[in-house]
Amino acid sequence: MDQTALPLEMNCYLPENHIVYSIHQVVEDLDDSQYHLIENDFGRPAYHPKVLLKTRLLTYSDGIFPCRKIEKMMQKNISMQ
Repeated sequence: MDQTALPLEMNCYLPENHIVYSIHQVVEDLDDSQYHLIENDFGRPAYHPKVLLKTRLLTYSDGIFPCRKIEKMMQKNISMQ
């Protein structure tokens, strides 16, 4: 009751051989030493570059290039979440 969101367990919604798992593994295996986040005291915190890279690779694999379509996909597609 009165719970606005439930945590999602991706294994329940996506098949085991979905491309999102391969992309996740490849990006997570990359060396973290090259990523430097810009930190400041104002504005929103930056997304980690690995998250952005995963997003781009998944959308490019689906043939989606425009940013507006990527934004819609992130809101509606369970694999992007």
